[in-house]
Order: sequence, then C-alpha cells, then structure tokens
Amino acid sequence: MQLIGKRLAEGQTVTDSRVGLGDRIIHVTAGAATAVGTAAGLAVSTPLAVVDPRTRQSLGGHVDNLGRSISETVAP
Repeated sequence: MQLIGKRLAEGQTVTDSRVGLGDRIIHVTAGAATAVGTAAGLAVSTPLAVVDPRTRQSLGGHVDNLGRSISETVAP
C-alpha cells in the first residue's frame, strides 16, 4: 500500500485511458454478474424484511448498492 501511495504522490494516475476492448468486456460482464447476484439476493431477502428488523434496516443500503452497480456497469 505504501508503494501505491508513493506512486500516486509522484503523479502516477490511478486509471489509464488506454483500455482495450477485452478489458471493457470483462468490466461489463463482472458488473452485470454482481448486479444479478445482488438482485437475486434482494428477491430472496425482501420477504424476510417483514419479520426480521435487521434485514429491514439493511435493505435500503442493498438496494442503493444494486443501483450503483447497475450504473457503473452501464456507464463506467
């Protein structure tokens, strides 16, 4: 971590604009898989929120994460 911090302090960029098509495909498919997994988890856990207060409390955060995941997949 210290080496990464040092490189950033020296001006190295975090991202590189030279992203290949293969890299883009991997990013999109990984993001889509994450979104699908989160959506499946929400579909299963949402009915539990009726009887479980802890699930109810965290449900909104999971929905927000799903929205961010979809947004990042569609337009990184």
